[in-house]
Amino acid sequence: MTMDAQERKLKLFEKAQANSQRRKQEEFLASLPEPLASVLTDVDTVYFPEVDSLVRQYFPVTDAGFGVAKSRPPSYSFCEVALPNEALAAFDQGLFSGDPRRAWLGLSAPSVITFQDSPFLVPSLPIFRVQADFVIQNLRKFWDENVAFISLVAEDCSRGIVVDNYSGYLDGVSEPHETVFEVATWMEAPYKAIDGD
Repeated sequence: MTMDAQERKLKLFEKAQANSQRRKQEEFLASLPEPLASVLTDVDTVYFPEVDSLVRQYFPVTDAGFGVAKSRPPSYSFCEVALPNEALAAFDQGLFSGDPRRAWLGLSAPSVITFQDSPFLVPSLPIFRVQADFVIQNLRKFWDENVAFISLVAEDCSRGIVVDNYSGYLDGVSEPHETVFEVATWMEAPYKAIDGD
């Protein structure tokens, strides 16, 4: 089977995006302390183009809901805060407490990249499949205030925490900062261990 010119261009675009993510991943892992670098080196990762369909399930986050479909379960919470510590407090809510399953860890905000009139959500780093409790225990080591983005989402998207940001100011903040953090959390049901889980 031969590809036409459009298919070849799409394949080249996909390979370029995936290769860019791999290069960024190498740089990022080299900058991490141990054991974080080793753990993230050994986990499954999702690169472009597959990362686009994964990220669309939970990004963007707004008051209307999460993901491109704007899912909004009853437990959904969205707020804007001015300080990183306020944003990271979402990880103290116990959404992943006692849950030994893996979750998707995002450490770079997805950007919209348009190719052949189609928009794609592409983070600069791939998405890592990790133990959620490992992320919670090492949260401060993962957090990069220069990027100011982190997401931890169950593989089935039944629970998640997304911290994103934009440049701006919040009214009523005594010490205004130039960054506003958007924090979204949801949990469709608390984790309950099942035999064999």
